[in-house]
Amino acid sequence: MMTQEGLKALLLELDPKLKKYFWNGSGEDYTVWTPHHPSTSMSDNLPEDRLIKVTIDRYTKNESDDLHLRLIDRLEQEYVAMDEPLTVYESDTGYFHHIVECYVVI
Repeated sequence: MMTQEGLKALLLELDPKLKKYFWNGSGEDYTVWTPHHPSTSMSDNLPEDRLIKVTIDRYTKNESDDLHLRLIDRLEQEYVAMDEPLTVYESDTGYFHHIVECYVVI
C-alpha cells in the first residue's frame, strides 16, 4: 500500500517543483498536495489501517498539459484508491484546475 512518503516521491518525479499546502503565486503551472482527514479502517472490530486522504491540485494554463493524466495513470499502476478526478476551468485566473483525491497509509 502506498505511504504518504511514497506518494510524495511519486509526485516529485512528475513535478519537481511540487509544493505542500500552498503555492508561491508565481503565475506558472504548478502542483500542490494537501494531506487531510486521517481515518482508521476497521476489520473485525479492530483497527486495521491508518489512512489519510490527500488532495492533489494541478493548475495549468496549458490546455494540453497532461501531468494530471500521467499522475492518474501512475496511481492506478500502484493500486492507490482514488475518487473520480475532476477538472474545473477557473475563468477569473485562466487556470485549468485538475483535482485528484487519493488515499494512502500514514
